Amino acid sequence: MEDTVHIVLGPGGREELFPDMPADWPYLFDRAELDRYPDRSCTWHWHREVELFYVESGSLEYRTRAISERTVFPAGSAGFVNAGYMHMTTAFEPGTVQLLHIFRPELLADPGGRIEKAAIEPLVGERRVDVLAWYPDRPEDRQFLDLIASSFSLGGTTAEEAPAVACAAGLAEADAELQVQADAGKAPYGVAELRLRSVLSELWCHVFQRALPLFGDSSVRRLTQRDIRFQQMVEFVHEHFAEPIGVADIAAAAATSERDCYRTFEACAGKSPHRYLRDYRIEQSCRLLAFTTRPLSAVARSCGFATASRFGAVFRELLGSTPSAYRARWRELDS
Repeated sequence: MEDTVHIVLGPGGREELFPDMPADWPYLFDRAELDRYPDRSCTWHWHREVELFYVESGSLEYRTRAISERTVFPAGSAGFVNAGYMHMTTAFEPGTVQLLHIFRPELLADPGGRIEKAAIEPLVGERRVDVLAWYPDRPEDRQFLDLIASSFSLGGTTAEEAPAVACAAGLAEADAELQVQADAGKAPYGVAELRLRSVLSELWCHVFQRALPLFGDSSVRRLTQRDIRFQQMVEFVHEHFAEPIGVADIAAAAATSERDCYRTFEACAGKSPHRYLRDYRIEQSCRLLAFTTRPLSAVARSCGFATASRFGAVFRELLGSTPSAYRARWRELDS
C-alpha cells in the first residue's frame, strides 16, 4: 500500500508518475491523507492510469475541464476518473482520507483482445466520460459502494477465510501475506493477482454500465477553447515554475493576451496567474522540505524564489509556519 502525501510529476510537470508501480503489474493501492497536502489540495495533473476511489472520511471535490466541472464526494461515496484527464482534488475539511485503486486498463484485458475492444477501449477512449460518482443516499449505488468499500479490506489469514477482494489491500502486503500462507501450505502463492483482477473487473462492469449512456451524448459538454488554453498555461507553469517567469510568459504559452490570461485563470482556477504560480511554487517546496535534506536556500532556488528570505516570508504567509518548522513537523509525523 502507498500512503500518498504528495504526487510525483514527470518532466514538464504535467503527468503524474507512479515510480513504485511494477512494469509487469500496473497497479497501486493508495491511501491519500489530504491533510498532509498544502491547502489540502492536489494540484492540476493527469495520468495514463484510471482511478477508482472511495472516500473513507471527510469530503472532497474533483475538478475537471477547468472550473466548469466540479464533482463533490462526501464520506461514503465513490468515484471513477478516466485516463488522460487533467484534474485537481481538494478536501473540504480536516481528516479527509481517500482510498484509491490506480491501474492501467490493460491489467484487465489483453491488448487487442475481445474484452479490450468491447469493454475497455470504448470507455477509456470516450472523452465525454471524465469523472463518475456513486453516492450513499442513492439506493441504486449501494451495490457498487459495498463492493468498492470491501475491496480495500484485507480479509482472513487463510485463502478460505479471505474474501475474494482481500488482495486489493496492496500488492506488496498481499504478496507477503500470501507467501506466508503458501509457506504454511494454506494458499497458493500468486492468487493475489487473480483475486485483484477479479474484483477490479467486477468494479469495471459497474463503471462501464454507468458510463454507457454518456457515450456520444452531444449534451455532455466537451472541452472549450478556454479550457484548452488553461491547460496549456498550467502545463507551462508546472514546467517552468523554477524560472523567473511572469504573466506575459504564461500567456504566450497559450498564444493569448495577458488580459485573457488573467480572465482564464480567474474563471478556471479561481485565482490570478500570479497567485497560481506562487501557490504552485510553495506546494513544490513542501515536497522538497518533507522528502529531501536540501538546505533552505537550495529549496528556495529550486522553486523559483530569488532569496531564502523571500521564500520564508511567502511560506509563512501561506502556511503559517517557517520552512524549518514545517520540515521538523514532517519528520515528527513520519517517525
